[in-house]
Amino acid sequence: ATYTPATLTADTVWFRRIVTSGSCSNTISNVVKLRRITTSPVVVSVPASVTTNCVAGKDYTTLFGTPVFSHQPFSNEALTVTYTDNTQTPDACTTLIMRTWTAVDRCGLTTSAQQTITVVDTTAPKFTTAAPANVTASCDNVPAAVNLTATDDCSGTLTITP
Repeated sequence: ATYTPATLTADTVWFRRIVTSGSCSNTISNVVKLRRITTSPVVVSVPASVTTNCVAGKDYTTLFGTPVFSHQPFSNEALTVTYTDNTQTPDACTTLIMRTWTAVDRCGLTTSAQQTITVVDTTAPKFTTAAPANVTASCDNVPAAVNLTATDDCSGTLTITP
């Protein structure tokens, strides 16, 4: 006999009883439940965004949490979760790191979640050389400029011009 399955439409649950028998065997049957997945996974929770002060050499991506995705009622349907990071510098004192996670099932249905880490420079640079002593000079006898250096937690060594 030729078997032709019915067309599955969105969120249709279809049961099919399969019976086999033969002259040398007993009759056996089984029920197969088919369900077409047409709904995307959902985001259950996303870690809160974080704002932190700039620290030289810090790996800020360690501050990211992990979102929770679900594909209920398809609890046995595995999800593949990947992420991408996008870094932007809207101004000289702020860096944004946006991590976007994407969960995809084997049918290609997806959902996404995003967390942002904002890195701000709120600490002033520090001089690494002592400032010269105050002097009184005449117009024709101005002392030479003193080279000063400073460091900043975000920018590293700074160049100072008189």
